[in-house]
Amino acid sequence: MAQSVDEFVVRLPGGIREIVLALRRQVEDATPDAPQAIKYDALCFFKGKRPFVGISPHQRHVSVIFDRGAELADPDGLLEGSGKARRQITVRDLGEIDDLPIRDYVRESFGLG
Repeated sequence: MAQSVDEFVVRLPGGIREIVLALRRQVEDATPDAPQAIKYDALCFFKGKRPFVGISPHQRHVSVIFDRGAELADPDGLLEGSGKARRQITVRDLGEIDDLPIRDYVRESFGLG
């Protein structure tokens, strides 16, 4: 049985949960109608069958993963990774989220074919 988004989030450790919830709000603000599901042990947002962004919790940080991040403009130099397609933004502290242009990256990722 697939785990619900709420079940996934509630099981996270407190500090990581707060970061995930704040990032979730950012993605929802940018793409309010995007369906959400747990896939690849991450909270994924979908455009059709494509998970265009994922919020992946780890022990000491949360990664915001863009499936086609290599195609995104990165004027702030925030994207990490060197694979063919995926890139991520690493968030270590709840306080840094408001200073990151997450919504801009999400909107651009959503807009890719």
